Amino acid sequence: MAFSKARRLANLMSIGSDEVPASKRSLATGSIATAALADDAIISAKIADDAITAAKLADNSVDIARLNVSDGSNGQALTTNGSGALAFTSVGTADGSIITAKLADDAVTSAKLDNSIVMTGSLSAAQINGGITTTVISSSATATTGQNHFISSACTLTLPASPSLGDTVMVAVGNFATAILGRNSQKIEGTAEDMTIDVPRVGLTCVYTGSAYGWAIY
Repeated sequence: MAFSKARRLANLMSIGSDEVPASKRSLATGSIATAALADDAIISAKIADDAITAAKLADNSVDIARLNVSDGSNGQALTTNGSGALAFTSVGTADGSIITAKLADDAVTSAKLDNSIVMTGSLSAAQINGGITTTVISSSATATTGQNHFISSACTLTLPASPSLGDTVMVAVGNFATAILGRNSQKIEGTAEDMTIDVPRVGLTCVYTGSAYGWAIY
């Protein structure tokens, strides 16, 4: 009798039991809830490859202890070597790694430059000259505020119309003495007259001082 009970018990526990309906021999999909699982009850040997999908993982369930990687230091990030190996590494910008192509136009302001790092070799000729543009005048023209004008032949250089206080025009004359500085309705040196530059190879700076005196010549 004891032998018969043992055989029946074994039959009931067998996956091929002829006493237990087939529908009762396996677990229904999704039938095991979290509460039914003891802590650390499911070991890797019991899980088929690729059996656990992302949908089966509870939010925030994969912590550092579950990853096959040693914990890193404060501020480090989890990186891969591209071959499946994970590691915590320090993430930053290596010296010399930012090239010109990575910088947007006008991205580097004076606040981003350390003191005394810009050498004269890094400056263009225009920057060394304060960014002043020189225009060669070979025939009558109107001057532009803030620019240098080299008069290369006899003609009239007319000063800007409607100047603002402090506007500056630079003038240089070649080897002749017949250039004319047109006042353009403003006074020059307090006089309502055009100015003849009768000295060759001379340089002048014209600064607008207001309607009472007009352009002062330095």
